[in-house]
Amino acid sequence: MLSLTSLTRTKPYLLIPLFSLTLYLITLAPDISWQFGSSDGPELMLAATTLGIPHPPGYPTYTLLTHLFTKIPLPLSLPQHFNLFSALATTLTITLLIHIPPPTTKNQPAKPSLNLAPLLFATAPLIWAQATRTEVYPLFLLALGLTLYTLFTNRSPYLSGFLFGLTLTTHLTAALCLPLALAHIARTKWH
Repeated sequence: MLSLTSLTRTKPYLLIPLFSLTLYLITLAPDISWQFGSSDGPELMLAATTLGIPHPPGYPTYTLLTHLFTKIPLPLSLPQHFNLFSALATTLTITLLIHIPPPTTKNQPAKPSLNLAPLLFATAPLIWAQATRTEVYPLFLLALGLTLYTLFTNRSPYLSGFLFGLTLTTHLTAALCLPLALAHIARTKWH
């Protein structure tokens, strides 16, 4: 049996994302959902299927990716395609959270309880609600997670900049992370 102690001792690379995806699929909205103030769903679906523009700022990355995702021949209705996209994007975000190295100091290694952070994130009511219906926030979290992953694993600053720009096209609140990105990348890496 899986216990809290065994989860903190093992590496949860597969357990937490698999649990999260299963949870999201079981509770996935079967159709257009108006719960949790999710009134943008029908507008986002219409914009993506017609390659139109939803309300400002337009969410171009979301529109293009969900348009392509609806072309995958799955035995699902159109709203179910969009809801599944949200569940998959959130699950990928949780997987990224597991792989972002935790902060450590020279004298103190990372605590095993940090393995539980992605699980708590996955089951947080707001994240769970957004992961089961049509909304732009799951893709925003995925793009932001990719950006943070490249920042904290010391990837190319140009890749981080590209992903940050992509994150801005998923939701404008990404601009609040710009000071973090600029503070984290040393000036010498920009040459």
